[in-house]
Amino acid sequence: MKKRYTLASLFVLLSLVVNAQLTGITPNQGVHMQTLQTTITSNGLFIQSSSPGGNIYDIKLTKGTDVINVFEYWNWNTNINVVDANTVTIDMTIPYSVGAGVYDLGVTTGDVWDPSWNQSFYSLPGAFTILPPDGYVTGTVYDDLNKNGVKDAGEPGISGQSVKILPLNYT
Repeated sequence: MKKRYTLASLFVLLSLVVNAQLTGITPNQGVHMQTLQTTITSNGLFIQSSSPGGNIYDIKLTKGTDVINVFEYWNWNTNINVVDANTVTIDMTIPYSVGAGVYDLGVTTGDVWDPSWNQSFYSLPGAFTILPPDGYVTGTVYDDLNKNGVKDAGEPGISGQSVKILPLNYT
């Protein structure tokens, strides 16, 4: 009788693992340099443990050669939390160095005691969109000799200068 329960339990566990998949990411869009409190959902993919990251090895958003490493097992500076078997919360910042467009969500899970072992990869195509910027800034940094806010003839350009855009502090 004990053998039957063990086999039945093993079958149920394997069925859950085989059918596990990613189901969503919320919010599912953002802009460059934005930090988001993100929730990733699945149907039974995540395992809680003594580590806040549970069985997660890495989480990535990819679009061609653009890759955003949302979480890496070896980087302990990430705020991640396996809430339950279906939910993970994580803070992520969208880097300025990647292009706008639609990204696939990829999650690699592993052994609950060491996620670098017994790994499985799960993907959710078209899960996240990085929106294009609202606009662009172009122009010349110059010495406004007469302080009228307009580049007049004879006012020299100044090379090698940075411009800070407020209120978001883009440089």
